[in-house]
Order: sequence, then structure tokens, then C-alpha cells
Amino acid sequence: MANPKVLMEAMMSEMRRVLRLELEQVHERIDQKENIRVEQPQNAPNVRRRENGST
Repeated sequence: MANPKVLMEAMMSEMRRVLRLELEQVHERIDQKENIRVEQPQNAPNVRRRENGST
């Protein structure tokens, strides 16, 4: 039978790997949202309100 300590270390290593991948995806999504926000003009919400009000 395998050593419980070795099994625990392997499991922790795998969990770290999976979490690292998940965090990379989250950071990429945050960067995308921030880039979209920066690229929009300051009066973009006003334009949307006028579009919604005219329908």
C-alpha cells in the first residue's frame, strides 16, 4: 500500500496545478473586461440610455 503522506503530497500538487489554471482563466477574463472598459468612450452609458428610450 502507498504511503499516505506521498498520496497527500500528490493530491495537493494536483490541486495547486488545477487552481493555477483556473486562476489564469479568471485573470484573463478580468483583463478582457478591463480592456473593454478602457476602450469605451466616457459617454457610452448615455448613448445606451438614449437608444433604450427611443424604442
